[in-house]
Amino acid sequence: MLVTALLAVLLATSDSPSVQTFIADVGEIKSISLPDGSVVTLNTDSVLRMLTQGRTLHFELLRGEALFAMTRNPERHLLVSVGDLSITEAGTTFSVRIVDEGGVRVIVESGTVGLTSSHTPRTVVYPNQQISQSDRDHPGTLHRANLTSDEVHDRLAWRTGEIVFHCASVADAAQEFSRYNRRVRIEVQGVPDTVRVGGAFVAKDPLAFVQSIAIVYPDVRLQIEERGPDHRILHLTGVPPTPSSHSSQQTAEHQCHPPSDSNL
Repeated sequence: MLVTALLAVLLATSDSPSVQTFIADVGEIKSISLPDGSVVTLNTDSVLRMLTQGRTLHFELLRGEALFAMTRNPERHLLVSVGDLSITEAGTTFSVRIVDEGGVRVIVESGTVGLTSSHTPRTVVYPNQQISQSDRDHPGTLHRANLTSDEVHDRLAWRTGEIVFHCASVADAAQEFSRYNRRVRIEVQGVPDTVRVGGAFVAKDPLAFVQSIAIVYPDVRLQIEERGPDHRILHLTGVPPTPSSHSSQQTAEHQCHPPSDSNL
């Protein structure tokens, strides 16, 4: 009778929902290992809620970015929601990021995912594709971009602590660094949008980034302002170019063409 009673309790509670919230602080990369071998990785300054009920595993991204490396598991139904967008998968690696104060960007590295919302029919996203949705667009508008495997790798370089830029403006690069640093801030003033940067940088080392800008571009001055033992402001200021530096900048501009997709 005791065994029967215990089994009845287990069966009654097996489908009861379980809710957990995971938080990655600014500059922190946090991994969540699931029992079936799947791993969910949170990028800096991210909040993710996980609800499990029976065979359904539901993640709700509340802030930031998450990478889902999911094993194929027929016993599990995965649902990822962010705002009005819902994502389902079957053995997939994909990332979801909240951008532009309400916009969403989904990148699929392997496998396929299905996207649905109240405004759009089901959309299938294949490997090396990106789907973005902006809160400034008409509801239901989705932008699809085909990427190379190298581009996908670079856009997900944060999982190893790096930021990779491809012909980004200095202001956009500074904004991206601000996601990973609370005590160090980059301020850009008077730097022309034609000054473009590329390469891989350590996300937690904005000083190395601004120093490289000042070395490559003589028309950009770097000033470091100490605001305390743990607080710095890195000022990048544009100055009128000299004839020689103007010539070198034109060469750099000619070789660097900003991509049509401006998302970093």
